[in-house]
Amino acid sequence: MPRPIPAGPDDGPAGGAAPSGAGPLAPPSGASARRTLVEEVLVVLSLSLLASAVFSVIDMFTTPLRGATVALYAPAPLVAQVATIAFNLAPVWLVVHLARRSGEQLAEFGLAPARPRADAAWGVLLGLAVASVGLGLYLAAVHLGVNRFVDPAPPLGHWWTVPLLILGAVQAGLLEEIVVVGYLVSRLERLGWAVWGAVAASALLRGSYH
Repeated sequence: MPRPIPAGPDDGPAGGAAPSGAGPLAPPSGASARRTLVEEVLVVLSLSLLASAVFSVIDMFTTPLRGATVALYAPAPLVAQVATIAFNLAPVWLVVHLARRSGEQLAEFGLAPARPRADAAWGVLLGLAVASVGLGLYLAAVHLGVNRFVDPAPPLGHWWTVPLLILGAVQAGLLEEIVVVGYLVSRLERLGWAVWGAVAASALLRGSYH
């Protein structure tokens, strides 16, 4: 359930984290508290995937798509590739920090699975289903000339090519599932959005940068 953020300077006494065992708290009240929460969401998204979404939309209307190729990994030494992945995870760290500072449970963002084996099994099945549908749509879009050809592999011929692919997949999964799904949906609900509206906004963001 939504939890409040600390009250702003003109909203009366600050609302801290809920005491241990306390029930759900009300959404933030007061213009300052709501503005602070909106600013937080915009900062987190701007540091994560909002920029990718904006530039993807711009490229769609300004750059030819048919026959173009985009590489997910730029040619670079291993240390640079690993550093890029590590710094790309900074927004996830920021979300964890904000959650802990406001006394929220990390389970709200999908970071504390209660059933690790069952969750892992469902994750694999859902991942395969989404991957098959997404791959079909991608191939159709490339064939129709409304999408670029994506080169998803890092530099080939190295012992670290496969480990780097795994690290890249972990980075993308954490960034998208924690920030764009868990964090964004929960924050929009705290701002008073209906569940379906928050999920639709998350889906729209994910679709735009893809």
